[in-house]
Amino acid sequence: MTLATCLAMAEQRFQMLFEDVLPRFAQTPDDLTGKADVLADAHHALTLLQESLHVTSRRMLDVRDLGSEHPPWERLDRQGL
Repeated sequence: MTLATCLAMAEQRFQMLFEDVLPRFAQTPDDLTGKADVLADAHHALTLLQESLHVTSRRMLDVRDLGSEHPPWERLDRQGL
């Protein structure tokens, strides 16, 4: 999976979250408890997305670092090619 693919998937997840939260927030009565619950759900989802992006970027950096440490033929051997 490429970094561009990961970013595209993250963008889709964010868009789906945005499309879910805004209507729920608007439909919630004007009490603060209901609005706080919707925002807490959104915050949790965004935190998970952020952690996922952090792990993905860390892996991408590890792969990049591995590639710079070894000549191309060794990298192909490690990938089973």
